[in-house]
Amino acid sequence: MANPIKLNLWVMPNAGFDTQRVMQKELALFRRENPGYDVKLTVHPWHFAWDRLIAVAKKKDYFESPDVVQIGGTWNTTLAALGALSDLTDFLDDVERTDIVRPIWNYCYEPTRTKAYSLPWFLDARVLYYRQDLLAKLGLTPEDLGTWKGFREACESLHNSKWGKKFFALPLPGQKEGILIHDLAPWIWGGGGNFLSSDRHFAQFHEPNALKGIDFYFRLMVDHIIPLLGRDRFSTGDFFSGQFAFQLSGVWPVSSFLNPHYPYYNPDVARNYWRIPWKAPRIKFVFCSRTRRSRQSSANTGTNT
Repeated sequence: MANPIKLNLWVMPNAGFDTQRVMQKELALFRRENPGYDVKLTVHPWHFAWDRLIAVAKKKDYFESPDVVQIGGTWNTTLAALGALSDLTDFLDDVERTDIVRPIWNYCYEPTRTKAYSLPWFLDARVLYYRQDLLAKLGLTPEDLGTWKGFREACESLHNSKWGKKFFALPLPGQKEGILIHDLAPWIWGGGGNFLSSDRHFAQFHEPNALKGIDFYFRLMVDHIIPLLGRDRFSTGDFFSGQFAFQLSGVWPVSSFLNPHYPYYNPDVARNYWRIPWKAPRIKFVFCSRTRRSRQSSANTGTNT
């Protein structure tokens, strides 16, 4: 057999600690179906990936450039404008689209919607993780978390109880202290608001419904329900490390933080956690998580949302 074509694949830790194993299983199938390719897999943490991709776009030789790369859904436009992504428009007819949710395609195009620079890979959803033992101690049920009002009241009950000295209510979800646009989006949309008008010409995050969601979220911080470093606590941690009662997160902790083989596994959290769909005042979300295995070998970028 001729020398195989070498491909560098960059992905994020989508399955946490288990990412390498999960991806190698997928790549084994790809190699059987495409024996002429040799894929080198690199897993980059989210908080490093952006800087490394920008370095690649600037032609800096810090890292070996990827041939196929996973990017966040909001990264597509900027990386395309910098020339870091290839135009995939001519390959779209070769892509099986029947199991891809249509709105995800919006993230794959540049603003004029005429050229595509990435392909959908998977859609991950956010659910509310909670401690069943703490909820029981507070005399509450999962149904009490079914509205924003009920959720806040549950957080206040914990904060004002004797268990509030050991557990915080809700952490900031990011790698660093600070509020990202990703953190605000669920609250703005959940309140019935939006960032932009449908024609994308006007901002709408100052409208009443959007402000309602923003106000609700920031009041959780003002009222110490979401603790801040230096004000309420002096060490990092989250639900999965055992310091919080609630957290909005995806499905990946099940195979990482909640996996007994994970180095930071917390058995107390693993025994007592559960998760429910997160509801909003005006919109009830149905949460799911699905992964689409692509059988296309011509595409050179991937997007997740």
